[in-house]
Amino acid sequence: MTTPDPGQNSQNQGWGAPGQDSGSQNQGYGSPAPNYGSPTPGFSPVGGPGPETEALKKKALIWTIVGFICGWIIGGVLGLIGYLKADTEPETARKFTKAAMIVTIIAIVLNIVLWGGVIVINVLAVGMAGAAAF
Repeated sequence: MTTPDPGQNSQNQGWGAPGQDSGSQNQGYGSPAPNYGSPTPGFSPVGGPGPETEALKKKALIWTIVGFICGWIIGGVLGLIGYLKADTEPETARKFTKAAMIVTIIAIVLNIVLWGGVIVINVLAVGMAGAAAF
């Protein structure tokens, strides 16, 4: 009994030197899939974060800090979630960052209105107390 030489064509085994037709349906690897090896948007070709991801992370970090300092805690938490998801899910991170921006801006406006109301009420109360003393 002889064993077939790997360089020879065999009808049942489908192996041989690269590029040779072995008589089987498998005639090589074929062309790669479309967009194979193209970089994901927001990432550099070597797999590290690209400029879009870095800009998104920076924006999310800014709204996280502003949300915790000037707004309600929820604005900061939404910004933090956006920051943490920027590397893996950039579209979700954009949504969370936008939500953090909206919530924080609403909180700042409400704080201005509320503190402005407190100041106006105090000024009126002091003015009325001073007028009653005369």
